Amino acid sequence: MSWYTRRAGPILRERLEELRTAAPDERHSLADEVDLARLMAQRNVAIYDTVVLDGKGSDELQAMATAGLRGALNHVSEIVSKAARVHVVSSTVIELEHIDYVLQQVTRIIEEEVADKDKAIADAVINRIAEIKLPEQRGAVDAEDTARELRSALSEMDTTIGGQG
Repeated sequence: MSWYTRRAGPILRERLEELRTAAPDERHSLADEVDLARLMAQRNVAIYDTVVLDGKGSDELQAMATAGLRGALNHVSEIVSKAARVHVVSSTVIELEHIDYVLQQVTRIIEEEVADKDKAIADAVINRIAEIKLPEQRGAVDAEDTARELRSALSEMDTTIGGQG
């Protein structure tokens, strides 16, 4: 639990926890922010259209409308640039958070599908998954090694569960 979460009230704490349980792609996406910035910019476009292009505003209003539109478009551009960078970074590297998310889902499935049939096997498989260590490397995690370890753990799980049929 983060410093802020510990000090948040119950409603904010619940919302923060809800956000943390979202899939990593959803948590790192700036799509909503891009859409909201564009919605705000649309209002500035409408004002600019009326005040400047239709000539329905004083020089001062036209200057304000122009500055408002410029600021809104710069804001949209900034958010779109950040979203593009997040997309590039997240699509070229498998983050530990993504791996953890997959392992949480696998663990949940084991608990739902196996625990009521054979609690000992379910616990053993979950413990084995928890013991998986990522290769020690500097920099980015090697996606192939990580995928190989995950496949191996899932294969062992299949063998263990299948053998108890």
